[in-house]
Amino acid sequence: MKTLREMEALLDRHRDGLMELVRIYLGVALFVRGMVFWAYEGDDPLFGYHQDIHSLFAQAAFAHYIIGAHLAGGLLMAIGLLTRIAALIQIPILFVAVTFLHAREGLFAAGQNLELSALVLFLLVLILIQGSGRWSVDAWLAKSRPEKTGEH
Repeated sequence: MKTLREMEALLDRHRDGLMELVRIYLGVALFVRGMVFWAYEGDDPLFGYHQDIHSLFAQAAFAHYIIGAHLAGGLLMAIGLLTRIAALIQIPILFVAVTFLHAREGLFAAGQNLELSALVLFLLVLILIQGSGRWSVDAWLAKSRPEKTGEH
């Protein structure tokens, strides 16, 4: 029982660091997902996601937005640069995936796409609220800027 309390105290002391690990992991995962979508030029895995869109231009724009948002947004989240913006550009993609795409499959489907997409959406909202954290490029840039004192 003492060990459990010690572990709980340790986790409480490092709560912000744990959230940053989630941010880094999620950023890398979204970047990798973007690479997967980008790599399948012939067998477009996005086609099933946007087959209801009848305009080829709209399909291409949709696919490029998803790939670009996952690649750029994932990388920015992983390093902690413009983290809130990076999370914000991902949220519409995951919202559409949860509400329109995977909701048809329902909970406990074989691929568990709804559960995973909902989890990623939830984590993106948390990161949007939490921000970068101290292990980020944003924090490093904030520390390296000279403070404005109002004196000229």
